[in-house]
Amino acid sequence: MQHSFWFMIATTPWWVYLLLFCAARVSLLITQPRLISIKPLYFASLPLIVFALVASYVVPPSKEALLFAIPLLAIGGLLGILRPKWQGVRARLHTQQLLLPGSWVMFIGILLLFVARQYAVYHAGIDMLDWAKTHGQHFLLPAYMFAIGITGSQLWYFRHLLKNGPYVTHEELKGIV
Repeated sequence: MQHSFWFMIATTPWWVYLLLFCAARVSLLITQPRLISIKPLYFASLPLIVFALVASYVVPPSKEALLFAIPLLAIGGLLGILRPKWQGVRARLHTQQLLLPGSWVMFIGILLLFVARQYAVYHAGIDMLDWAKTHGQHFLLPAYMFAIGITGSQLWYFRHLLKNGPYVTHEELKGIV
């Protein structure tokens, strides 16, 4: 009975629940349409690049990981452009702001990540630090390159929107601003 639901809840560190609460709260806010400034997005790729460099130093990537990293960077770049297009992101005229429509995808993703983490740690018995040491050389660099591709191409696409549109009308901004 060691792997029961209540055992899993009781042995999970308190800070995991704090992170889950904060992530769920932020992802619930994302379900509503909102205006964001593009300025903080200029630094979105920077932590990922630093993490990729540190991870590559601590756990040197394998040759296979290097071969997978470049295509994943391109795929991430493509997804970083297509997702805002499909979502309907629009720019606000004569400002550095974007109108992001609400989406439940992030909220559902946060919950799925938490459930996957709980399953991996308690039911499959995976130690994440040990897994990163043994398999990280194959997965860390490609994962970071994928994320860098997404954030970099989104920034490029958002800058394109600010210059070329489509733009949001003043009537659509009522209730949001």
